[in-house]
Amino acid sequence: MKKYHPSSVFGFAVNGLIIFTSVWTMVYGSKVSYVTRISGGYMFTAVLMLILPFVTESLESGKAFAVVMVILTFFGLAGGIIQASSFALGGVLRSEEHTSELQ
Repeated sequence: MKKYHPSSVFGFAVNGLIIFTSVWTMVYGSKVSYVTRISGGYMFTAVLMLILPFVTESLESGKAFAVVMVILTFFGLAGGIIQASSFALGGVLRSEEHTSELQ
């Protein structure tokens, strides 16, 4: 049986797509509300986290590895959208300097 090493591909599967989803969020994010992007993203990742252990237990190792990498890719996409949307929402907030001027 061939040995699989998730550590060699895990970083790309999860974090490699953050740049793509950040750019997507900057260009097309205004068409979708913050609530939908952030809350929907968290719900989507929760579903993926529930599915992940069942997939690994139900398939043989080679197929399970491939399916897990696909699931982690979607997890990375959702995580990138959540991260970029959270940063954008934080950027909309007023700074402390502007708040003190208003009082």
